[in-house]
Order: sequence, then C-alpha cells, then structure tokens
Amino acid sequence: MKTNNDVSIEERNPYEVLPRAVAEELPFVRVRNPAFGVTPAEYVDLIVTEQGAIPPGLAFTVIRDYLGWKIEELQ
Repeated sequence: MKTNNDVSIEERNPYEVLPRAVAEELPFVRVRNPAFGVTPAEYVDLIVTEQGAIPPGLAFTVIRDYLGWKIEELQ
C-alpha cells in the first residue's frame, strides 16, 4: 500500500472536466483536474458508477454482475 508520501498528483487537462467551449464563455472560472493514484479505503464512502452509488463493500457485486469479471481474475 502506498503512503501519502508515495503518491504523486497528476494535473490533468481541465477540458476533461469542462468542455473548452463552455470554459471560454466563463473566463473567470478556473478549473483544476487533479488525478490521484491511491485513495486510502477509510476515505471512500461510496463508489459512483453507471449502475448507481454503491458502498465499497459491494463493489465486487458490480464487478461480478455487470462487468462479468471473476474476483479471482482481479488478484
């Protein structure tokens, strides 16, 4: 498990969050798009997916039922 000191923060393109055309209409709005490699489990309350918001303990259900993956394949 990585620690906070091991995690780098990648600053992604802000147009991934706000389309360029919209951003140009809002010149006083500044958008950041930081991407983190690791989020400690104690900070995760819900996982938001196309299937809805689910608690982390049920993530395997979405992986199994909607993606068709076997849990053994993830190890």
